[in-house]
Amino acid sequence: MDEWRRQFEVNLFGHVAMTRALIPALRAGHGRIVNIGSIGGRQALPFVAPYGASKHALHGFSDSLRLELRGQGIHVALLEPGAIATEIWRKGEQSFAQADAEIPAELLARYRKGLDGTRRGAQRAARGAIPAAKVAGVVEHALTARRPKARYVVGADARAQALIERLPAGARDRLLRLALGM
Repeated sequence: MDEWRRQFEVNLFGHVAMTRALIPALRAGHGRIVNIGSIGGRQALPFVAPYGASKHALHGFSDSLRLELRGQGIHVALLEPGAIATEIWRKGEQSFAQADAEIPAELLARYRKGLDGTRRGAQRAARGAIPAAKVAGVVEHALTARRPKARYVVGADARAQALIERLPAGARDRLLRLALGM
């Protein structure tokens, strides 16, 4: 439960608190809100439910806010990047090692194949991660464009994942399980 709470504090409640605090200034200046979501908010994956759920909640918050504030001169955009070259990948590798050390042997045996596949998938994502500067460029565009979009899918992997999410659930699940070796 601590991990669930931490993810929601960082990935949702922080955005909500900051937005609420800045709404008066944004109204006065016809400002813009650019939330950094994740393609993981669209594509739920095994073993990262707290992250995916918190990013999905941020997507819902951003969509609601965009509709609520549109008539008040405030544009809301959501970025949905895929893998970005940040510390998240090192931390993820540490989490896998920690899970190996802390999960009871019976559970580890039950989930070994899925955990190993997810770990390999994370390592592939880390190798293909885009520079943070590319995401920063999209943020700048969302803040300065004459006609900004509501959503920006950033990175080839994110675009591929967005396409996968358009498949029927059964086909999507089979494809993801195959990709993760499950």
